[in-house]
Amino acid sequence: MYCLIQKYLNFEHNYIDNVHPRGDGTFNLSSVKITRDKINLVDLSQNYEPPSNVSALDAAFKELNVPYIILSPNPDQTSDTILYFPMFYLHGVISWNKSNVFEPKTAAFSCLNRNPHVHRIYNYIKLLDKNYQNSSILSFYDIEGSDFNNCYAQLDNAILENWYKIKPTLKTQCSNDLGIDHPAYSSAYINIVTETTVFNDVFLSEKIWKPIASGQLFFVVGSQNTMQYLRELGVDVFDDIIDHSYDIDQNWKSRIDKMQESLDKLLSQDLESIFKITEIRRMHNVDNFFAGKFGTHYINNINSLSR
Repeated sequence: MYCLIQKYLNFEHNYIDNVHPRGDGTFNLSSVKITRDKINLVDLSQNYEPPSNVSALDAAFKELNVPYIILSPNPDQTSDTILYFPMFYLHGVISWNKSNVFEPKTAAFSCLNRNPHVHRIYNYIKLLDKNYQNSSILSFYDIEGSDFNNCYAQLDNAILENWYKIKPTLKTQCSNDLGIDHPAYSSAYINIVTETTVFNDVFLSEKIWKPIASGQLFFVVGSQNTMQYLRELGVDVFDDIIDHSYDIDQNWKSRIDKMQESLDKLLSQDLESIFKITEIRRMHNVDNFFAGKFGTHYINNINSLSR
């Protein structure tokens, strides 16, 4: 990922990639090469670091009194020295291609799930209950060695009963596909993004960018206000066609329930006609994505701070 940073940030810096928190959440920088004549750049943007770790690292650098910038994974955590950096977005800009945008659609919607987070289980079981399997591309893996059992207490008995029925049938191994060559993106009109988390701050992984780069309509099972954040970036979320009011709901379960109600309304319409009507707008999203426009102001902010 270092090459991505060099491509988009135009200042001279000391790149630090071996910073790890202690067990108590503090950081020891004594073994890290720190410079005083260059900006010390720490990239946490792909490491899922919680805000507490980012803040602790910020405090550790302040004590050293050296120039530094921390690239954060959290769009809501910013300061004079902590800036959000959309690493997953830039990975897609460089690595993906848009050839699959023009393939014929054979499925109404798609929803891919890897690790069995509680919100993914809840969303998936409710989708199965609607009997949409014949018109959708659905998948779920129960990755071997992942310990997500402690989340089950948040699910009601009916959801759990269905989950335990299908759990033994799920594959336990798969690769983490960071691309958009899957039929879920090339062959479906709609994609349901199931983000890594639905709690606390907005979190954007590569999953959120896949339907945008693929020219799809999309819904998000993610943190509150995710859709609003995308609007502010300039992404067309098709508010005149899709009811995204679920996005502001504070409760993750009711947010998913309302999202699925909105999905039902969209699926009751002629998707092929809607796709034709939105073709120019969807391609505008695609073109802006691959032109890097959704990440421009992040890069400008960091380059400006470095001067």
